[in-house]
Amino acid sequence: MRVAATVLPGLGHLNPMVPLLSELAGRGHEVEVVVPPPFVDYVERVGLRATGLGPAWTEMAIDDVHPGWHDLREPGKHLRVWTEFATRFEPYLVRHVEATRPDVIVHDHMEFAAWLVGEQLDIPWVPYAMTVRTLDPTLIALSGATEAVEAMRASAGLPPDNGEGRGGHWLYLDAMPPSLTAELLPPGPTVHHVRHVADDRTGSDGVPTPMASSRSGRPLVYLTLGTIFNRADGIMQRLIDGAGRVDADVLVTVGENGRVPASVPDNVRIETYVPQESLYPSLSAVVCHAGFGTVFGAIAHGLPVGCAPIAADQRVNAGLISGAGAGVNLATTVPDGGLFPVLGEGEPDPALVAATIERLLDDVSLRERANELRTELRTGISQSDAADLVEKVVADGAPVLRR
Repeated sequence: MRVAATVLPGLGHLNPMVPLLSELAGRGHEVEVVVPPPFVDYVERVGLRATGLGPAWTEMAIDDVHPGWHDLREPGKHLRVWTEFATRFEPYLVRHVEATRPDVIVHDHMEFAAWLVGEQLDIPWVPYAMTVRTLDPTLIALSGATEAVEAMRASAGLPPDNGEGRGGHWLYLDAMPPSLTAELLPPGPTVHHVRHVADDRTGSDGVPTPMASSRSGRPLVYLTLGTIFNRADGIMQRLIDGAGRVDADVLVTVGENGRVPASVPDNVRIETYVPQESLYPSLSAVVCHAGFGTVFGAIAHGLPVGCAPIAADQRVNAGLISGAGAGVNLATTVPDGGLFPVLGEGEPDPALVAATIERLLDDVSLRERANELRTELRTGISQSDAADLVEKVVADGAPVLRR
């Protein structure tokens, strides 16, 4: 079986898909990951074959192609940006897929060009949701992105979707705990809950030895803004200022492209990058931007999360996690037309950060609820089962319905 795979060029998009793509490759299928040229190296680091196509960009340097990316507080704006990128990438991808004729396209569900190309060439496409299901027509409508999605489809010569949910026509793999989205986004018939398995071998070379335990016997807290929003002005410094007021050791990662904070309290250690999966077992709590990989990596280890959502899907992740009682939301401002709060100007207040960390460490109910979600995460189908479903799509030439 020939498998084409596409992901937006960011670690938060690639890492969740590595286990499935590796499983398919391990079965002898020919797996080719098609990404913008600067991201090829990251894919190859995990042993997958990569081909570079299209505009040269990565999310780590997204300001170069989309100035002001870090200020996407407007609801649904990130979805409209993804439609723009899909429109640019689609001509390159369609020519490549026409030439290579894969049997199926497995894609990061935020990489919309795969959907367009699959539908144009009548090749099954399988989106993988590493956050709330972006291709769900209800979410598209709630986000005010319907017009942008329809314009994207028209640019590819496709008819309107009209809320039919064609993006999930064949099979939609969803790593989000079902209970979190059941009310907001009831799953369609092709949605299958897949067990979240993290793979973060794609980070920087020369990885430092993780702080395996607190240096003082105090709790160890991990603080990060990921690899994309780590440069959002002032937010990291306010988080660190608040963390400095807590009786705990705090490990902060700023990323290869992040700014080193001007002021670092004595209880805070700064690193460029640490593989999170090696770190979680030593932690007592996590504070982050509510990116999917960090939030659900923490939840998968029963850790409560302090969420500081800046933009994109983070507000949804933060709203769902705090609403479920497994974390605390540091954002207080709900923008016009939004469903969940996002950090406003000057947020988060360091005093609130300190109080939040103390609550994460002391509130037993938060940890209990995080452990309940941890159990739910484990109820999803395995990566092996997910690979079976991808094979079934190709073998049957028909959508795979959830039993």
